Amino acid sequence: MKTLTTAELQEILPWLKSQFPRSLPVYHMAQNNLRNHYPYHFFWPGMEFLVDRFPQPTVCICRPHSSTIKQSYVSMLNGQHIFLYAANPTAFQCIWLKNYSDLVHLEESVTFTDIDADLANVLLDTSERFTHVPGTEGFPNGERCFHFDLTTWNTELARIQLPSHVRLGELHTGYVDQIVANCANAYGQPQNRRAFIEYLLTHHFPSAAIFDAKRSTPNTPIAYCMYWPQGVVGHVYINHDYRQQGLFKVLLAHLLGRLWCTRVVSVWMETMNLDIPNQIEDLRNLGGREFKHHNKCWVAYSPNTPANPKLQEKGRSDFKTDAGHEKSRKAGGSSEGRRGRNSVSVDAKREKPVPRGSGRRESLQREYEREGDPSVDC
Repeated sequence: MKTLTTAELQEILPWLKSQFPRSLPVYHMAQNNLRNHYPYHFFWPGMEFLVDRFPQPTVCICRPHSSTIKQSYVSMLNGQHIFLYAANPTAFQCIWLKNYSDLVHLEESVTFTDIDADLANVLLDTSERFTHVPGTEGFPNGERCFHFDLTTWNTELARIQLPSHVRLGELHTGYVDQIVANCANAYGQPQNRRAFIEYLLTHHFPSAAIFDAKRSTPNTPIAYCMYWPQGVVGHVYINHDYRQQGLFKVLLAHLLGRLWCTRVVSVWMETMNLDIPNQIEDLRNLGGREFKHHNKCWVAYSPNTPANPKLQEKGRSDFKTDAGHEKSRKAGGSSEGRRGRNSVSVDAKREKPVPRGSGRRESLQREYEREGDPSVDC
């Protein structure tokens, strides 16, 4: 596997984009790591990208840089996250079985996020230490996924009339307690949930919120959503008292407008909340390109799970321990050193902004400033 330089990562972006929807998470992790619109980076720190070959890859892995795992890695919802795309599951299986101990830091818990079901099966067949993350096993017919290309997005869709007592805004760190409480049973490990949300809000990841001045707590959002580093809309919440009133479309349109203003070129969303009426129609009306049967799931690895590796049935040894890594270093040098070369860093050279209509962006900027949100610079 080859670790990509910044220029090489830029070069494979068109290939990743051509593989939608299966490559959506990896593409957006790469895209956000290449942004250079300070303070609107929206990347996750300490990540690197590997491919099986260059310049015509079939497998791409986005993983935490080996040097950050035990030092400065910022945990996501389920700890160490890895994003994976493979055009050919059989090719990935060959690479994985040969190199898994070098591809993944197996002394720590790992979550493979938003991967295809066929790739998940490769991982699950490796060892019983790999398991589905509860609630993400996928659906028999897959999920419906919507992609928004903001380079051609109709910005007029962001203009939605609201009653005078309802206003639009964004989230900040003062809402962390509310967000954590609302997603207590839905997102991630308890020890990581708060840190993840705080990082998003502290680093100005785009969000959208709706407030009602008639409530006893007018400054508490009645609905909100957030943009995650893998380019997906997450933490979608609508207060039960306000459902079936069309707020989902208002909320998403407002977030898309903010993303467009900060020169985000692409975003996606999955349909999982069946209690939101007309969600599919709203996503289509907002310009979403629909992908059906998007069968993906999350797979977790825990080093604390009692070992009963299925690989032993194939004559292979169990995962390398620290001693095994030490033995490998003596035989052929440090794998950690190899991972560190030419990796994409947070201050590396990034792609040029996509030109937009400045007049429309300035108009949206003025609207956001009237909302009391001067941080958005269009």
